[in-house]
Amino acid sequence: MCPLLLSPPRLRLGGYGRGESVLGAALGGFAGSPVAEAIAGPEKLAQQDDAYCESIGAAKGTPQYTNCRLTVTQQRETKHNVVRGALLSQPDVVIISR
Repeated sequence: MCPLLLSPPRLRLGGYGRGESVLGAALGGFAGSPVAEAIAGPEKLAQQDDAYCESIGAAKGTPQYTNCRLTVTQQRETKHNVVRGALLSQPDVVIISR
């Protein structure tokens, strides 16, 4: 009888298609990727967002600061959704060995 091995979806990070190139760009080096952000945790992300907003001149407690923090959060969520969509659009790979 032939064993049947199922593997997780194959990820090709080259420029094969739009989703794959987006995935490759989002995961490239993991810096700023959803993986790195998940590892960092929400406290670290809040510190980074705070530092960014202050670096562009938005002072805490001002509408500009609030808007900056909301925009940064929305951009992160959009990036995560793009990566998630690219991952979910990958075909499953089935390996059959004899």
